[in-house]
Amino acid sequence: HGASKTQYQTQRLREEACLLKVSEACIDKCPSAGSGDVVNTIFGFAIVGHASSELIKAVVSAASQEDDFLGVRETANVLWALETLGHGPSSVEAGSLFRKALPVLSDAPSKLTERYAGRALWAYRAAKTPALFDRVCGKCVNDIAHWTPSAVALLIRAVADAGVAQDKVADACSKHVTDRREAYGASSLVDAAWGLACYGGREDAVTAALGALDY
Repeated sequence: HGASKTQYQTQRLREEACLLKVSEACIDKCPSAGSGDVVNTIFGFAIVGHASSELIKAVVSAASQEDDFLGVRETANVLWALETLGHGPSSVEAGSLFRKALPVLSDAPSKLTERYAGRALWAYRAAKTPALFDRVCGKCVNDIAHWTPSAVALLIRAVADAGVAQDKVADACSKHVTDRREAYGASSLVDAAWGLACYGGREDAVTAALGALDY
């Protein structure tokens, strides 16, 4: 047991050292990186689950250098990643980018298709931006029936967590879960059930989702 624990700790230290080197390289390249590279960098670190404040600052600086540096969908991805890493709208390091991006997203809801809609709203779910939710939800509600399960789950979680009233979206997500629960993976079932339960009034869909889990 002692040997395996030591081996695990050694492996963990190696991984952290490797991550640090990658982070330092990304920080150096951020000022001259293209928009796609900036998006991929912060998205990758969001999946890993950790990024230094120096990297956050470098990404925010790069993303803010020109008004049209990032497209609408790229903006949604970057904001989702920053919020996932704990640097949301109220953060010192990233707050300026969230404020700058808000009108960009609000003015182009038609470009926030499927997963991008959920990522954008997830990023602002704690920021009290009901107008953004109205614009994005109003544009996407009729398309939800054709979305992937993971996109539906993310959207209803974002809406529920924000505490905004979007009954048509909740109904569309509820119907998607009920009608297509066999297509859902376990994590999407749990996320969708959680979102619908928190939103309220959709107990049948919550029951259907949880009942489809293969324990």
